[in-house]
Amino acid sequence: MSTLAELKNKLECGADSVLGTGYTKFCIKQIKKAVTLMLMPIDYEFASDEEFTESFIRTEQQKGNVIVLKGVTQVEDQSADDTLETDEDGTEQVTNLGKYKFRFHFKNGLDFHSALESLSGFRRWSVAMVDAENQILGTIGVVDNDAFKGFTTTQVQYGRLQMPTSAQAQKEFLTIQLAERKELDANHNLIQPEFNALNLDGIYQTKLSFVNAPQDGDTSLVVRATYLDGTHGVSGMDETNFVVTSGGSDVSVSAVTESSTTPGEYTLTIPALTANQITTVREYDATLNKAVINLDNTLFQSNILSATVV
Repeated sequence: MSTLAELKNKLECGADSVLGTGYTKFCIKQIKKAVTLMLMPIDYEFASDEEFTESFIRTEQQKGNVIVLKGVTQVEDQSADDTLETDEDGTEQVTNLGKYKFRFHFKNGLDFHSALESLSGFRRWSVAMVDAENQILGTIGVVDNDAFKGFTTTQVQYGRLQMPTSAQAQKEFLTIQLAERKELDANHNLIQPEFNALNLDGIYQTKLSFVNAPQDGDTSLVVRATYLDGTHGVSGMDETNFVVTSGGSDVSVSAVTESSTTPGEYTLTIPALTANQITTVREYDATLNKAVINLDNTLFQSNILSATVV
């Protein structure tokens, strides 16, 4: 290892510091239009020894480590230009490299617009982009250069809703600025997974509601689980997909039965309720201890349904 004295004023500026420029004897790395975004906590990395599968990604979604935004219809480049200093004799020198900035267009509806609003923040996320050729673009890991991580972001900001007119449809927007130019220019990390990343989808929000108000002495709760449209039921849940509390403590759900005539209507068998206690119901994965469940490779999270026992 070199000492500070050995490193002092020792710069690599010759041919040894320049990367190779040949490209005609192999497949070039070239990306297509982004169709899906993957947001992750700003310091999150996919470990180099991790088996990168569709199942693994879904589990990371359940844990809150990956947020999938599907359905990008257009990518608008709003990157800043480099700043040049020009001397009196016309000599130019770059004094600042402009940051990458992209505005992503969606047509996913009002609920999706609300979700984008909840994602806005400064230095909150890293982002990877899935393109139309099933390639995922990110950067190398910080600790492990063989790891894969999303590009570090500064601002992630939802945009105003584009109201529909007779000439244009409703649109939703998310603008993302990348914090480190070098992560893309020099340290890009392009992978083509063995699964179809275009099939990745976001987490669906479930709307839970009581069919019957909880009453003193009840040994069951009847709840309705629907998508946000309020009409289509979420089917296939069992006792492993719910958590119930009463009086501030978890209660055992011994059985869950779905109605044969009303999809998404469930009867939850529980110990007898006590009057005036607050009872809550929500979806929950007890194995992962996370509030996101996996039903046949589709992910759901619900509101916390609450009522006072009468």
